[in-house]
Amino acid sequence: MIKKLLEHEGVVLGRVVEPSDEVKRLAATKGAEVEAIKAYREQTGLGLKEARAVVQGLSHTQKVQ
Repeated sequence: MIKKLLEHEGVVLGRVVEPSDEVKRLAATKGAEVEAIKAYREQTGLGLKEARAVVQGLSHTQKVQ
């Protein structure tokens, strides 16, 4: 039942949700990692550790704009 409720809210367990353009922009901006993690957590419902790993992965693959 919890899984169905989470899926209804757009959270799919065991799968990484594509970060929004805003999260990608924040991840690529120097000094905005915390804001990017916060935005991604709000977008996905993931925990801090999981969201941080995704955002750090983004920041290592993108150049600062």
